[in-house]
Amino acid sequence: MPNTPPTLRRPLVGVLILLALLISPLADAGFVDKSSRLSEFTPHSGPIRLHGVAENFDLYIPLADTSEIKDGWLDLSLSRSIALQAERSSFRIMFNETTLAQIPFNPDQPMAHARLRIPDALWRKGFNKLTLSVIQHYVYRYEDPNAPELWTEIDLYNSSLSYKLAAADQGLRLQDLGGIFSPGIGGQATVLMLSSAAADFSSADAHLPTSLPLLAQALALHRNYAPLNIQHAAWQANTADDRTAFEAGAYHAEAADTAHLLIGTRAELSSVLPNGLLERIQGPFLQLAYTKPPKASAEQPQQVPAARLIVSGNTPEEVIQAAQMLLDTTEGHSTPALPGHFLQPQGRYSFAELGRNTVTLGGAGNKRVGVKLPISGEFHTHESAQAELLLDFAYGAGVGMGSVMSVFLNGEFVHGLKLGQEHGAAFRNYRIELPARKLLPGINTLDFDFTMRPETFPGEYPTMPGSHLLVQILDSSSIRMPKASPLAVLPDLASFSATGFPYIAQSNHAAARLVVTDQALMGAALSLSGKLAQQAQRANTELRVLDQLANPGGNMILLSTPAAMPEELFSEWSAALQRSKRWSLRALNQIRTEGLLSLANASESGIIHEQGLDKQAVMLAMRYPGQMDTHTLTILSADSHALLTQRVQSLLQPQLWNQLHGDLVSWEGLGKPLLGMRVNNFYEVGEQARWDRIMLSLSNNPWYWILALLLSAVLMALLARRYLRRHEAAKLAE
Repeated sequence: MPNTPPTLRRPLVGVLILLALLISPLADAGFVDKSSRLSEFTPHSGPIRLHGVAENFDLYIPLADTSEIKDGWLDLSLSRSIALQAERSSFRIMFNETTLAQIPFNPDQPMAHARLRIPDALWRKGFNKLTLSVIQHYVYRYEDPNAPELWTEIDLYNSSLSYKLAAADQGLRLQDLGGIFSPGIGGQATVLMLSSAAADFSSADAHLPTSLPLLAQALALHRNYAPLNIQHAAWQANTADDRTAFEAGAYHAEAADTAHLLIGTRAELSSVLPNGLLERIQGPFLQLAYTKPPKASAEQPQQVPAARLIVSGNTPEEVIQAAQMLLDTTEGHSTPALPGHFLQPQGRYSFAELGRNTVTLGGAGNKRVGVKLPISGEFHTHESAQAELLLDFAYGAGVGMGSVMSVFLNGEFVHGLKLGQEHGAAFRNYRIELPARKLLPGINTLDFDFTMRPETFPGEYPTMPGSHLLVQILDSSSIRMPKASPLAVLPDLASFSATGFPYIAQSNHAAARLVVTDQALMGAALSLSGKLAQQAQRANTELRVLDQLANPGGNMILLSTPAAMPEELFSEWSAALQRSKRWSLRALNQIRTEGLLSLANASESGIIHEQGLDKQAVMLAMRYPGQMDTHTLTILSADSHALLTQRVQSLLQPQLWNQLHGDLVSWEGLGKPLLGMRVNNFYEVGEQARWDRIMLSLSNNPWYWILALLLSAVLMALLARRYLRRHEAAKLAE
């Protein structure tokens, strides 16, 4: 304001400041303060360490398509080597390829904290790339680029991202479900499913047993790998004539602050939907929209609009059709690149089909390329079978001593190759055998580790920088699967957690049931069905959810308290769960491990815990009793409905879910160890071919081989003895 008279400058500045203070709350209307640890965006639970002269680490931060973000601040906790040179070493932070800051290293302060702002214009819908890179030197001459003194450590758990978040100002379409339930920032991790109190699960024309699991699996698949917490309740119809209450999501106490779904026929929804919307329901009906929360006031703070999905129809059949239509929208939202498909026996798959495009890696140091191999829970092959990897790759000229390629399958070394050609080399169909027995149910990781070293020369600078080094893996590389049969050995909670088998099978859409002994457990059951669909990367359209134990048979998951379970479920099991509620599960695990007594006598051991399961929940898988066909029964139990719901929510988190093994586990929650054991006999399911069954039995019962060898040895001894006797008799006769 150079031309403003001095007497007017101060009042004008005051007016501008006052206007800024008034406008600022309006600009932030609808935005909510949020914060996330950086460790939430990476499988690295602890610190990461950057080695060498130059190295970087990429972190991908997903932002939901239906969200807006502003005022992002990045807080980093660092520690670095005290040997680094301050004038030549620095730490660089980039966001979506734009440099945010360069931080010089001070060897006198090895522990550091950095805070910097992320400009709003740099945020993108989808994945945002955060790059943390270092330039590190410790001497001027004769420097080893891989010296142990060259390191910087970043504590991702104590580093955080803070921001303001709001729903995008746009109308919603069904295509936006992937954004609403995105696993990233702004995505909903909880959904409240609301059905009419008049709807039931037992009548012949009830739609809830079919439609609820379809919807649960559909929404979970939209979240890709992240668990979805599903709650179920009946809506409160005391605001039937209040359109404002419906628009605000006030027809249920918990509906205003989370995504919610209304399901029912037109008649069932008539008590809560306005007339204008009811008139639009002329067949299978889906609508996705935002609620309209009331304006903020002194008594009520600002609320973020919630996403609301309506699934309806004139008849129960049309409601089920609408749920199936929603499931169809999940196509393209699942991973790996073969959605809903596992690698088939004797099939050949290129890296492009597996979601790995051509990759070019440059520079010295250690580089890694991974490929995901999804294997079904019913994949059985003989012990000596080999999968064949046909690799197309090349590396450039100028590699030095110590340059190698190492191949790992699920972290286990399977092949190595020295990269020793001075002028580089290219390989086509380079054959590597992968033992099929190392392919586990679920997602297997095939990693290619490249260690690239530049040439060394005598003189003042013995090592070249290495920026010229490169290696390339082509997407035409492929893997050929061995011959296998659709067989499996159960019970196996590890296969259950990795693939959803046997409740979601690759070979067919087998009928399966989710049964709860009380509707208070319905949300936990639906959350579990969604998790299984995520692990299998496909939904089971034959899955049904029921609120009573009827029509026994088939594969079934039962959620119940111990007291509510019928005793006949354990008629063929030597350690019934109703008796195990008086055991200390931790003590039982130790007894089982040490082999001090059998489970059949455990109730007489004197190790009694009168407080039931206490804070623990248990999960048991066993053969369904009294069935001609082989089916599986999986039971989840805790002392109360509320506790079991809470424990199921914690079980679905990767920290616990990935630890499932054996056929009986107990857990108390996140941060506590999950205890697992095996108490049941094995049984086989799948193809009925006699030879495959024999080979599977021999594979899983090595004692059969030992007995066969002993019998063979005895038979050979008898034959040898008979031959010697005949030979001696012949000599005597001569």
